[in-house]
Amino acid sequence: MENNKITMFRSLDAQLTNYTIKAKIISLWHKKMNGDEKQIYRVDMLLMDEEGSFIQCSCLNKLFKRFLKHLVVDDCLLIYKPSLAKDTTKIKVTGKDQKLSLFSWLRGYVVVSYPIEDVDKKDGTKAKRMNLTLKDLHDTKISLTLWENYAIEMSDYMNGKNREDHVVLLVHFGTVNIYQEKIGLTNMFEASRLFINSDIDEIREFKDRYVEKEFSQSSSSKQSCSQVISNVEEQFLNAGDFVFNAFISSIEVEKKVVIVGTVIAISNH
Repeated sequence: MENNKITMFRSLDAQLTNYTIKAKIISLWHKKMNGDEKQIYRVDMLLMDEEGSFIQCSCLNKLFKRFLKHLVVDDCLLIYKPSLAKDTTKIKVTGKDQKLSLFSWLRGYVVVSYPIEDVDKKDGTKAKRMNLTLKDLHDTKISLTLWENYAIEMSDYMNGKNREDHVVLLVHFGTVNIYQEKIGLTNMFEASRLFINSDIDEIREFKDRYVEKEFSQSSSSKQSCSQVISNVEEQFLNAGDFVFNAFISSIEVEKKVVIVGTVIAISNH
């Protein structure tokens, strides 16, 4: 372990990442999935350190297999490099604005990045949004949506003159969204951390393995390069799904569309 010194809750700092805490699980409870009481969405805990200070801690369901066996009431835990984030729950058990989260990194190869765009928020203001498609070493693809400064940072990098052909993105502390039965990811307000082709072991190792695998499967290196979509036509050609012309009338905001169809007849009138 790189850092054997125990940090007390009173000294926790969201800007630091290399520290260890020692805590006892005082209480533990489950939050169910919306509309499904049989599925657990999140495990919440109340932790106490050796000074008697308390902090709330959460673990999402996607990490249950990794952590659940260690989450036992009255047991003590040594947690190395925990994530400290803003507690957005309405009722805060400890009265504090921050909580610990048992999270892992999202790491993926940027297959496609789409143009940054302005979208209307519910309060009438504008927001910056950028969509990407990531792929892992098992060829599993997932959509990632970045907002505001994260979107601007990613767009500037992808459209930079000197960017690398192969882009690996690492996101710490994101949010899982489910829309129309499709799973996607997005940054969690200002709590997320974004690493774009950064010189860190996790990115270097992933990129080397991914590029080696892709090159072994293709004779053209360009097929493996991260692609930037610059207009709606390119976006159409790279889209994974389409809709029928009959649904065009359901579009509620002004936008460009590409219509593909067979010409049945041409009228002179």
